[in-house]
Amino acid sequence: MNYYETLAAFLSPRPDEARIDRLRTLLRGRADRLKWLLYTANLHLCTPLWFVCLRRDGLLGELPADLQAYLQQLYLANTERNAELKTGLRELIGELDKGGIETLLLKGAASFGDDLYGDPGARVMGDLDLLVKPQRGEAARTVLLRLGYEKAEEEGLDFDQHPRDYQHFHLPAYRRPGTPLVVEIHTGLGHGQVARLLPATAVWEDAEPLVWEGRRTHFPGMEWRLLHNIAHALVPHREFIRSCISLRQLAEFGFLVQANATQLDWSALEQRLGRYGLRREFSTYLTLAQRLLGLARPDGIGRSIPSSFHVLRCSLAGNDEVRHVAEADSGSFRAGFWLRRVLFRGFFWMNLPVWVWRNARYPQGTKTVPARLKHLFARLFDPQSRKDTGC
Repeated sequence: MNYYETLAAFLSPRPDEARIDRLRTLLRGRADRLKWLLYTANLHLCTPLWFVCLRRDGLLGELPADLQAYLQQLYLANTERNAELKTGLRELIGELDKGGIETLLLKGAASFGDDLYGDPGARVMGDLDLLVKPQRGEAARTVLLRLGYEKAEEEGLDFDQHPRDYQHFHLPAYRRPGTPLVVEIHTGLGHGQVARLLPATAVWEDAEPLVWEGRRTHFPGMEWRLLHNIAHALVPHREFIRSCISLRQLAEFGFLVQANATQLDWSALEQRLGRYGLRREFSTYLTLAQRLLGLARPDGIGRSIPSSFHVLRCSLAGNDEVRHVAEADSGSFRAGFWLRRVLFRGFFWMNLPVWVWRNARYPQGTKTVPARLKHLFARLFDPQSRKDTGC
C-alpha cells in the first residue's frame, strides 16, 4: 500500500461515492495497516482533517473502536485549540484596527475567515499569519507587546549558518505565554521566487474588505490565495526538489479549488507561475491534486510527461517516509528504498544550484553576479544543505 496516496484519497474535498466505496473496501481489508495511515496523518499534520473526512463520508464506523476514540480525542483537542486561536486572532485584529493598522488574513487565519473546511476542528494551525503594510510593521510589534506577546524562540533563522542569507519578510514569531497563540506579522509574502510571484502591493490592491467576528480586516483575492498556497507548498524550504509535498497543503489546495472552481482563471495562474520559473512545480502539484484528491482537470491546462514523473517521485518519497519506519519497526530491509533515496537525493543536488540562485535572500547592495556566485558556493558546500536532502 502507498500510505501517502491512500491518505490523500481520504482527504478529498469531493464526496464521490465510487471513491468512498473503494476506501470502505480498503479499510475492511487492511485493518493491520491502519497504524501506518495514522502515522502518515500525524506526520503531515492532518489527523483532525482525516477524522472529519471519515465522518463526512460515513467511514468512521469501519475503524476499530479504539482508533475511532483516539481520532475523536485528537479532533476535539484541536477544535478546542482552534477556538482559543480564533479568540486571540479576533482580539489582535481588533487592537491593530484601533491603532489604524490594516490587516489581511493569510493561510490558516484566512481559513477561519471563510470557514473553508466547514468544521472548526479540521485544520491544524501552527501559527496565525497576518499581512500588514510594510511601514506598519513596527507599530504592529508594539501592539503585540502591549497584549502580552513575547518573542518566540525559533530554530533555523540563521539559515544554512549564513546570517547574511535572510532578510525577513515578517517579524519574528511572537507567542503569548500560557496559550497556544503564536503570531507572525508579515510585511511581505515571501522571498526569492515567492516574493516575485506574490508582490505584497499587488495583493493589497486586490484585497477584499471583510468584517469577521465583528472586526475589520481584509481577505486576499482568491487567485492570490491559491498562488500563495502553491508557492508555500513547493518553494520556501525546497519542498519540490526535496520530493516532500505536504498533504496538509495539498488538501487545502483541494478545498480552495472545490469552493472556488468557477471563479478561477487557470490560464492566467499557469502563465504567472511560468513567468517566475514555477510551471513545472505547478503542473506537478495540480496533477497530484487531480490523481490523489480526485479534482477535475481545469480546461486548458495540459498534461506533461515530466509532471507525471515528478508526481511519481513525490508519491514514492512520501510513502518511503512511512515505509522506512515501518520496515525498521519490523526489522526488515529493502534495497529498493535505498535506491530510491539515492535517486531522490540525486535530484535534489542536481536542482539545488538553480533553487539557490533564484531564492537566496541577499542584503541590500549584494545583488551583483560575483556576490551571487560566492553565495551559491557557500550554500552548496554548507553542511546544512546536506542535511536538508531528505524529508
